[in-house]
Amino acid sequence: MRAVMEGLRGLIELPGAIADTGFSRTRDGRLLFAPYGEWGGSYIIETTARFRRMRKQLSWLCVIPCVGFLVPSLFYFHLSQKSGFEHFLIVVGGAFSLFGVIFWGWVFTHTRSMIKLPVGEQSIPAQDDTMGAATASIQNWLEWHTGLDRFSHILSVSGGLVGFACHMALRITADSEQQRIDLTEITLKDGRLLYFGDALNGPLFENTTSIWSIAGDGISKAEVQKMVAEGIAILTSAPSPYLRSIVSATKRLWPVAAELLDANAVPSASWHLVIARAIRAIQTSQNELTPEEASRVVLHSAILMSRWNPADLLSDG
Repeated sequence: MRAVMEGLRGLIELPGAIADTGFSRTRDGRLLFAPYGEWGGSYIIETTARFRRMRKQLSWLCVIPCVGFLVPSLFYFHLSQKSGFEHFLIVVGGAFSLFGVIFWGWVFTHTRSMIKLPVGEQSIPAQDDTMGAATASIQNWLEWHTGLDRFSHILSVSGGLVGFACHMALRITADSEQQRIDLTEITLKDGRLLYFGDALNGPLFENTTSIWSIAGDGISKAEVQKMVAEGIAILTSAPSPYLRSIVSATKRLWPVAAELLDANAVPSASWHLVIARAIRAIQTSQNELTPEEASRVVLHSAILMSRWNPADLLSDG
């Protein structure tokens, strides 16, 4: 009886064991997905949550060939006619063919948004650039996994994320160094809190390396300053549908962005720079907007969300 139970347990765990052969780690500990072994290369899995989701899905897929082979095998042992063997081959071949088609489609769906390593590589390239892998990870996520299909929408939401990253990086760095943040807090009549000050303007457009210097192609500093004034007017007025949409999108997507940044070991002080680099890559890959138009979309949203109350965006409500 014990042997039977062990056998059943082994059958239950078989799909998971097969699925595990498709996953490994780099020398620096990051998760990899190699769907076709050493022939097809490996792909970086950005987060642990995505690894768990992919492993679960692949385990269920592996049930198809397992059942397609084991069930006909049990019946074949009771058949002595030649036709029994022919039927066995048909069922097994059909099961593996079905698995092959579904597996290929599943792999394609996942890997088209993942960073591919060269065949044989065991470590992530560009490790001398500590933000390189993180930038590519954020870019792929923004382009494929935000649920947005137009570049203008992607850039607008990305701008909100990079603006909020400025504010969050400022607060986290100050807390870790036990320093006071020089920001002016304003409470509006409707109860909303807004924040202003040079501490936010620095990472936005005043520092040598800023969001503007990275993703502000074709926009002068004078125009950025004008956009700041326009942003303040928008923020201090009744919330428009556009403002509500940017706030909602930033609140929905920031936890994922923070997880990706953390998974790639990006220091909080560089969060906005990594997202800005990813935005720059998206800007140069699209032809829906001119460089100046793309920059305005990003900077406009960044200015708005850099001033927003972090407690509101981080709350569950």
